[in-house]
Amino acid sequence: MRWNFAALGLLVALAGLLALVPGESRATPPGFVTASGTQLMLDGQPYRFSGFNIYFANSDGWCGPGFGAGSGLDEGLTAMGPGKSVIRGWFFQPLGTDGGVRNWSRFDHTLSVAAAHGFRVIVTLTDQWGECGVLEDGGTNYYKTADWYTSGYMTPDAGMTASYRDWAAEVVTRYKDDPTVLMWQLINEAEVKATSGSGCLPGTQSRDALIAWATDVSGLIKSIDPEHLVSLGTIGGGQCSTQYTEYQDVHAIPTIDVCEYHDYGSPTVPIPGDFWNGLQRRVDQCNALNKPLFIGELGIIPTTTGGTLEGRAAAIQAKRDAQLAAGIDGILAWSWSNAGSTLDNWDIGPGDPALEALILDDNCPADANPQQENADGDRWGDACDNCPAVSTPWTVPLDDADCDSVTDAAEAFIGTDPDARCGPGAWPFDFNDDQVADLSDVLQYNLPGLFASVGPNPPYDARYDLSGDGGIDLSDVLLYNTPGVFGAACE
Repeated sequence: MRWNFAALGLLVALAGLLALVPGESRATPPGFVTASGTQLMLDGQPYRFSGFNIYFANSDGWCGPGFGAGSGLDEGLTAMGPGKSVIRGWFFQPLGTDGGVRNWSRFDHTLSVAAAHGFRVIVTLTDQWGECGVLEDGGTNYYKTADWYTSGYMTPDAGMTASYRDWAAEVVTRYKDDPTVLMWQLINEAEVKATSGSGCLPGTQSRDALIAWATDVSGLIKSIDPEHLVSLGTIGGGQCSTQYTEYQDVHAIPTIDVCEYHDYGSPTVPIPGDFWNGLQRRVDQCNALNKPLFIGELGIIPTTTGGTLEGRAAAIQAKRDAQLAAGIDGILAWSWSNAGSTLDNWDIGPGDPALEALILDDNCPADANPQQENADGDRWGDACDNCPAVSTPWTVPLDDADCDSVTDAAEAFIGTDPDARCGPGAWPFDFNDDQVADLSDVLQYNLPGLFASVGPNPPYDARYDLSGDGGIDLSDVLLYNTPGVFGAACE
């Protein structure tokens, strides 16, 4: 057989475009999120997430709404709509202690409700800025100083039954077999200073203290639970102990699995920060460590983006697109509110257009479709589906009565039936009438003299001119790369 090498070269390129990327072997145990280099994985497939901080998920009513019981959390996760899958909440000792007695009910409730909605939870074990959760918390609501990182974390606070270190071990032991836990996070927004108002410790002392503390606590957690991921818990913006190169130093700890960054203050900058402590620097550092990076907090106040909720949603979407393209594996907005959104704070509530901006795989990226309505169950949402009553594996253009991905005008030009999706001569992509668009059809372009021919003279054949431009060339073959066409069957 005589081959047309121009067409053959294109086939090789097309095969590369259509090749599937192999995943890693199935995670063990099933349902646990793991890391493979810079990529999060779930059951052998790449995993990305979006969602919300609900710091008060376990609250008894003092530190935010009382979501630790009742229907509040269930109502909130329902109102978020589709496309979100992770929440981050405080699992602090005061929230698990009533009158000096351990009470796990609020944590059990949060994990149970999250699991029922298909959500996973980032479990944060303490806060740099002080625990909260009970009106009289026994003095635990304080800033964590350098002394706490060196020794205080091993001593129980007043009114508490265990030190932070022992508390971490208790929580991990109780929930180590629960895949609803996405990861353990040692602390929210770690930094090491003598006091909240002082500067960094001399030299590398701040960094060294954080490394020693995080090595101890993360090692303890891994000794109890080797399956779940562990996050240190950092802002990433140049705080004491994680400035510039220190960030990479502390995340190099072998028992720290993932990196984190908090995105505030630059609402219209998709990749914020400077050369020394900006997000791109953190991406580069985590790539060098071969570890994933996620945005633990993304906060934008609408008054900084034109004073509208729509302006904020557009800014979130711009960040989402740029940060995912940079290799970031997850984005969590700050923060959810059942009470609704307002223009002068970070809260995002029911009906906010930001909810669609947080959908990583939006079925209508260019059209508003916040609940992802999709009556025919295909890849295209109702808001952008030109054939909403028929499930199609391909995009359907306007003026396409039979929903076969080729317009009526084009079918009239090439001679196929514009009102029939299947059958002999019906589907423009199916030259051999086997009801499948595959390599056997593409190889038809290798017929002697056909490729690069121009009408109306032989061997030009309008049937092969899928683009309808009067010539048979690469533009026609490339149409097989229309999303959903190659390898699909007409119905």
